[in-house]
Amino acid sequence: MASAKEAIKDITTKFYSTITHPGTTHAEFKVDEWQMARFCGRAGSNIKHIQGDSKAKVYVPREWSANKRVVVVGTPSQVAVATKHIKSTLEEIAAQAARVSSEEAMAASYKASKAFDFDDEAATHEDWMDEYMVKR
Repeated sequence: MASAKEAIKDITTKFYSTITHPGTTHAEFKVDEWQMARFCGRAGSNIKHIQGDSKAKVYVPREWSANKRVVVVGTPSQVAVATKHIKSTLEEIAAQAARVSSEEAMAASYKASKAFDFDDEAATHEDWMDEYMVKR
């Protein structure tokens, strides 16, 4: 009875049990919510690629999931291949986020430097603009 309860608990959290699937192992990865869409890819393309290449099964957490981490299940060699892909994907997502945040910081810095640059406005005034200017 206790082993049945343990098997059910393992299946709900790790998607397998050593009782029902001997020789199977798993790995877990924490993927933040903001990373999940990019991690999965359009229509699950990244997940499909990882599963196709490694032959391991990748479980992505849902709102109702007992385990809130991405879980990879398979033989040790399958899990190793999937782990390599997942780590690479997460590193790529982090690098892309760092590039975007640095570009946003540069854009904000540029806007802040131009915010009170009134001389630049005077230098770019041309005569044709007068008819579109509102006179107060």
